[in-house]
Amino acid sequence: MKIIALEAENLKRLTAVRIEPDGNLVQITGKNGQGKTSVLDAIWWALDGTKNVQATPIRKGEERAIIRLDLGELKITRRFNSQEDGTYTTSITVENGEGARFSSPQSMLDKLLGELTFDPLAFTRMKPADQLLSLRSLVPDFDFDDIEAQNKADFSDRAVANREAKEAKAAAEEIGRTLPDEIPEPVTIDDLMSQWQNASEHNTLIVKRQEKRQEYRTQRDALHNEILRMQENLSAMDAEIEGWPKLEDPLPIEKIKNQLDNAAEINRTADAAARFNELSGKAKIASERSEALTKAIDDRKAAAQTAIAKIEMPGSSISIADGAVYLDGVPFDQASDAQQLQASIGIAMALNPKLKVIRVRDGSLLDDDAMKILAETADANDYQIWIERVDTSGTVGFVLEDGHVKGQTIEPEAKKPAKTSTPDPEKKKPAPSMFDADRG
Repeated sequence: MKIIALEAENLKRLTAVRIEPDGNLVQITGKNGQGKTSVLDAIWWALDGTKNVQATPIRKGEERAIIRLDLGELKITRRFNSQEDGTYTTSITVENGEGARFSSPQSMLDKLLGELTFDPLAFTRMKPADQLLSLRSLVPDFDFDDIEAQNKADFSDRAVANREAKEAKAAAEEIGRTLPDEIPEPVTIDDLMSQWQNASEHNTLIVKRQEKRQEYRTQRDALHNEILRMQENLSAMDAEIEGWPKLEDPLPIEKIKNQLDNAAEINRTADAAARFNELSGKAKIASERSEALTKAIDDRKAAAQTAIAKIEMPGSSISIADGAVYLDGVPFDQASDAQQLQASIGIAMALNPKLKVIRVRDGSLLDDDAMKILAETADANDYQIWIERVDTSGTVGFVLEDGHVKGQTIEPEAKKPAKTSTPDPEKKKPAPSMFDADRG
């Protein structure tokens, strides 16, 4: 479906124009300030509702403006009426080829339209991130925002995992440099401490018993001086001494003390080895988690790439990588101007599969070769490209002069005198023309 005819009256800089394209490349030319942009806006505003209409759509000094668009199968009329407070009201009617009107005209048009606002030339000048956003509209069923949110979370988790792996690995390596080739088994300190304490108590008891015996001997020597007087006591004491058991040998307490000293060093080594194993395991787990997150990110990138690859568009191969648009495997901005233009036109066509109309502003930036690419691509794919260009020759395309198409003389409907005669109710009205069905 393409534009067969466009009429616009009192819209922005336009007074009254009628354009009937005779080819797929429709050039709107003229000097600056003559109404070229207003022609392209008329197409947009007629189709895309009021959300993009500027604050003052009606030509200065006029009270109403009208846009009529003939798409062959559909005929669209949008009206603007000024209000006393400086605002405006608008209405729209849409008829089919038999003149029947649609009850919900804008809803019907919304289903027909793609991204009419997509400008291929503007796309070539976008930053990579903005180009990627434009491409998203080609895949409405693919949730790029959710993918970005998941990737952002995984990027953060992966950074933490990589940091933990790095820190754990560095700590393990620091410990590993001090470990001996043969790692000893840990020593039970509590058992050695118990042995040391028991030995200490045993030896203390022996010392006390030695002291006691020495004291006893001293007493015995004292008593020896009184042997005559205490013979009986001396004999009894001798008998008792003879009955004393032999003293045990002292335990090797120094050996246990050395074992205690060595145990501390052994356990430090064993603890270091255990910490080494713990950190090495932690580093391995964190690295595996990082690899899993990387795979999840890569899988989602691949899914987005697959979604983009399914888009049917003429021209070069479009892909996405690292948050940017690629063209035939190279960054979009590194491709040639011709490649960029052809790819952008292909995207615009993919965005508008039903209404085969593309608008291009700033067409003056294109040289003859680029214009040839536009024309050939439009013809090859049967699309209509409306392009605005500054031209002072007055011989190219539809030339705009002070709100009119050069050579046209059209009286705006708003300027026509109102009919005051009483209509004959018996007289049958003539069938409305494609652009008069909504007048009156």
